[in-house]
Amino acid sequence: MQDLPASSWKEAAREAGICFQVPYLRALEDSQPLAMQFRYALFFKSKKPVAAATFQILDSRAITNESNKGRVVGNRSGILLRSGFDQLIARLGRRLIRRQIICGNVFSSGPSGFTYTQDLSPQAAFECLQEAVQRLYERERRSSPIDATLLKDLQRPATTGLQVMTSKFYTPFRVDPIMVMNLPPHWTRFEDYLADLKSNYRRHAKKALRAGSKLKHQDLSVEQIEAEKGAIFALFHAVLKRAHLRYGCLSDDYFVHLKAQLQGQMNLRAYYLENRMVAFTANLIDGNVLQQHYVGLDYDSGLDMLLKHILLDTVRMAIDGGVRRIVFGRTASELKSSLGAQPLDAKLLFHHRSPVPNWFLSELQRFIQPASWTPRHAFKFSIDGSSGHS
Repeated sequence: MQDLPASSWKEAAREAGICFQVPYLRALEDSQPLAMQFRYALFFKSKKPVAAATFQILDSRAITNESNKGRVVGNRSGILLRSGFDQLIARLGRRLIRRQIICGNVFSSGPSGFTYTQDLSPQAAFECLQEAVQRLYERERRSSPIDATLLKDLQRPATTGLQVMTSKFYTPFRVDPIMVMNLPPHWTRFEDYLADLKSNYRRHAKKALRAGSKLKHQDLSVEQIEAEKGAIFALFHAVLKRAHLRYGCLSDDYFVHLKAQLQGQMNLRAYYLENRMVAFTANLIDGNVLQQHYVGLDYDSGLDMLLKHILLDTVRMAIDGGVRRIVFGRTASELKSSLGAQPLDAKLLFHHRSPVPNWFLSELQRFIQPASWTPRHAFKFSIDGSSGHS
């Protein structure tokens, strides 16, 4: 990251989110994820920066369902895929994928791999992206070949862009949706949110709040995160162990570096029961958007509805902070839907350099679907003011 012209990167990524900005990217590099290297691409038109891309090169042999020498592997937010496709990738990874390029961020949900300005059409932008990937293939071949490419959560996945990549033999896959909640302007207090819930959902929300009433919370500083990182990663790992697939490996210094670089744009809130940390949530604040980046839980704490209490507290935090959107990530879709979050559909594109595995994936994608869940309609009224569904 230090070799990139910061002003040009900032100009090309001016419409992108926080995970595309230099402070976040520096924090991620400084935390030294296991078996991962970073590459970046800047695109110019008439000497003007018009697009930018981030790549993570991952040794797929690090994908494992066990902790690797004390270093933690991904979490459900960083897990790109669940259900059928993750198992497929795990099997392919063991046999066919030694190194792969990921355009995007395995540690975050949402667009963080490719962005472009209004100076480029989607057609031109995705053609530039394909050229950058091809150059990476050629460059990395000198040391160790790249076997596969994964394009994750691309910004503005326009039909034209998808057509460009599928014409290059990329296979699109549907994955679990990103759960988001838009906060209307009249929510100036948490009580306004509760009042807009249907009675049944409001009753369950209040029950979760009562269940967590014994909890004390504290927003941690860099020094406090450093002091508590053992407890933080124990909770992080408790969530991790329930994951189907670990995709990328974080060090226990990740949150320390994140807070040091982002300062007020990163909040790590710890929850204590009788002076013992039983949960935390790490949030990124990007203008009017709050992204719930990671959650850690003690499943043996004896507290009912612990996750729901934390999600509700995140809603309260967002309203108090004046943000207008919460990005909850991909996991626990039905629970988040019961709080009022809505699904944002997403696709990824996958390409293997060998024709046979690539053909196999293109045939198999018809039979692979995201995990099933039942959408809920928690509010009395939808965003446009019409009556909500039952």
